[in-house]
Amino acid sequence: MIFMEPMSSLFDRGSQSFKELNTSRNGYPRTGTLLTVSLLMNGIEALGSFFTKKGSKKKLNFFTFINRYMSTWNIKVRSPRHQNKQLLLSEILWYNYRNELAHSFAIDGAGIDRINGTHKYKVDGYTIQIDVWKFFVDFQHAVNQIFIDVCDKPDVRELFLARFKMIYKC
Repeated sequence: MIFMEPMSSLFDRGSQSFKELNTSRNGYPRTGTLLTVSLLMNGIEALGSFFTKKGSKKKLNFFTFINRYMSTWNIKVRSPRHQNKQLLLSEILWYNYRNELAHSFAIDGAGIDRINGTHKYKVDGYTIQIDVWKFFVDFQHAVNQIFIDVCDKPDVRELFLARFKMIYKC
């Protein structure tokens, strides 16, 4: 209601929401992609807080969610920006996408691109490009898995409900 459904509209290229945010107005190009990705990255951080202890650092919340529910995005990739060192893609998502968007409304050393085939990311010159639409599909599966885990795993349910009650004061 407050996150998944609106986000789904923003990522659906056929939706009115997507068209509105990505249609030129008064002769000027517009795109809502950075806005949408920023919301998505912060949503991951927020959802991760349901699986960490109260007062955990935001970074831990983000990595907890990625490690637990989106592990295919926690692989090592070659980073041309860091002398071709192997970095975890989740670290690039945290620093270059989540933090850069939240603090400077830009993505430094990385980008967003539609990638053909099954690949979720590509190294393109000096940058790492992620296919954010594939990322969002994986995110949707992750959220579905959360609800399965909350129903089926008492330890997950207890942690989730403790955070839920604290946030929503119920």
